[in-house]
Amino acid sequence: ATVGGAQILFQRGTDALADDNWLEARDSFRQVRDNYPQSELRADARLGVADSFEGQGGAANYVSALAEYQDFLSLYPTHPRAVYAQFKLAMVHRHQILPPERDQSWTQSTMREFELFIERYPSSELVGEVRGYVKEARGRLSEAEFIVGRYYNRNKWWAGEVARLETILDSDPEFGDRELVYFYLADSLYNGGQ
Repeated sequence: ATVGGAQILFQRGTDALADDNWLEARDSFRQVRDNYPQSELRADARLGVADSFEGQGGAANYVSALAEYQDFLSLYPTHPRAVYAQFKLAMVHRHQILPPERDQSWTQSTMREFELFIERYPSSELVGEVRGYVKEARGRLSEAEFIVGRYYNRNKWWAGEVARLETILDSDPEFGDRELVYFYLADSLYNGGQ
């Protein structure tokens, strides 16, 4: 460890990150994180490692990015860049959202992480953008509920469709196809004898 070595490695990692050279960036940031425990760049290097995983993309890298952002938040909860870490943590969840016909676990966790962001950092300049992501996730969940409700309709399981459609009405007042929800809800109630 030379004098100024942490700054040199950190700059090398920052440059590699800007050039989408994920492995070199990750290696440089890890050296700062692991070999310079007293450096003021250590927390930022930890975020650099997480950013390199997120930037590289892919399921395995997203898992690593989530772990790195969560570690940062648990080690540095009052750090000025904790806002950034929470935002990026939620974004990694968002990257993994599947189409409405598929499992919506990532959509639910995306909503949770963005709502946690709003709760923890209500005065952040990112709150407007985050609210948009929450609305987007809520819409995706409503689409998934609607698809399942329509499936129940085709199979004449009226109670199941009613439950799914009422969930949409209760949880997403801004759902775009609300008139269709009401139409199919009335149809299911009628066919179910209610």
